[in-house]
Amino acid sequence: MKKNFKLYIGLALIGLASSCAPSLDEFEPSKGTADFSKFIAVGNSLTSGYADNGLYLEGQKVAFPNLIAEQLKEVGGGEFTSPIL
Repeated sequence: MKKNFKLYIGLALIGLASSCAPSLDEFEPSKGTADFSKFIAVGNSLTSGYADNGLYLEGQKVAFPNLIAEQLKEVGGGEFTSPIL
């Protein structure tokens, strides 16, 4: 009986975990009282989109300041221009 005790506990935990149904609420972005009209990115090679030992167009498009600016546009962020080389 003691040998199977861990097995029974494990099966009970698996059954309990698999019986839970996730409930997701719809997310509505809101800026609150923050002002996102201006955004300045200062940094190093990661900020400019340097990847794979080079600076190229696809790397610059997915640089983190560009990704953040896209998210800020949803809550009233201003235009963000990144110099593309």
